[in-house]
Amino acid sequence: EMTHPSASCVVRDLESLGLVSDLEESFEFDSIRLTPDLSVLLETPSEAQLQGVSGDRNATNDYDGQAGVLWVMRGDREGWLHRAPVKAAGVPEKEVLETDWSRYRPTRVAWRSLGYSFGEYAKGVLQERFLKAVQFLRRGEVVVTDRLHVHTLCVTLDKPHVLVNTKGSKISRYYNTWSSGLSSAKLAKTPEEALRMAWGMAKERRKGKGAGKGKR
Repeated sequence: EMTHPSASCVVRDLESLGLVSDLEESFEFDSIRLTPDLSVLLETPSEAQLQGVSGDRNATNDYDGQAGVLWVMRGDREGWLHRAPVKAAGVPEKEVLETDWSRYRPTRVAWRSLGYSFGEYAKGVLQERFLKAVQFLRRGEVVVTDRLHVHTLCVTLDKPHVLVNTKGSKISRYYNTWSSGLSSAKLAKTPEEALRMAWGMAKERRKGKGAGKGKR
């Protein structure tokens, strides 16, 4: 039973919408809304903004295309703890950068000692972490991930990427609802297929860059 007199429910995919709609009489929602993840409202940052943020201590100053494939997989209970299957997929090991952005250097700001209000601190930290995430994704030509917000950020950046499902099928549900028509996003059935697809996309991108340089 709902204790609030006017409660709305917001869901991110059609399957969840169906499940919640079936329970509507029990919960008595004022409204049920289907909407994409709010991270899609983020705007692509400028190069000037990116250059003003320090990145990963292990990364070089040139973030563009350090590897053919950036393999970004979650290590919690939602994910399958997939390691990059370079041998099974037939991809050169040096062309796969396997990491997770949860390991990326966090922002350390003592907001109280610097006299910031919490609102000012939160806004500054969120902006800096967003810019660091953009830098992080530029370390590969193509991204493979099972993280929803890596997907939405890649969409914002028009970054080619391949998705692998989570245990609860969150990725495929969202992809089938909002992203299946995008040329920059693909959904793979297995990690091996994802890596093969991503490596093929990376090689095509490099051919395109090489052809572009030759025309100059």
